[in-house]
Amino acid sequence: MTPLKKSSFDEAIIFLKILNSQTLLTADAFTTIRYLDKEKLVAKEEIKMAILHTRYATKVIDFTSGADYFATLSHDAREAKLFATKSRKNIASLDRHQGEVACVSIDPKDRYMFSCGDDGGVFGVDIQTKKLALTLPRHLDIVNDIAFSSDGDI
Repeated sequence: MTPLKKSSFDEAIIFLKILNSQTLLTADAFTTIRYLDKEKLVAKEEIKMAILHTRYATKVIDFTSGADYFATLSHDAREAKLFATKSRKNIASLDRHQGEVACVSIDPKDRYMFSCGDDGGVFGVDIQTKKLALTLPRHLDIVNDIAFSSDGDI
């Protein structure tokens, strides 16, 4: 397979999302967020968060549909954090897991940030109120992914 366009980055790209017909959103292992011109694959804007993700086999970063907010793990994977993307402001943190956070996710309707942990716990923070809104029944093992139905429910 021959690529149509190529671009190179210093760090591993761990997240990629098509924002619109002109823009790709990427995040790398150091949580550098780039808005790329889709045609030229060059950065139109870059936001450096300097949160190193050494473990990224699971989803360690996720964005709302318009990329206004993003969820990520703290550098030590002990907390899930919600940020306002443009201001880089940490607007909510969740440190309820008894162990490391395994993954984060934002539901398709942009209502909740979910934090799943090595302890089997799943918690949801309301993005508007920035408060804990949901605690799902604890699983017996690690929860390293979360999926949503086609209508956006868990």
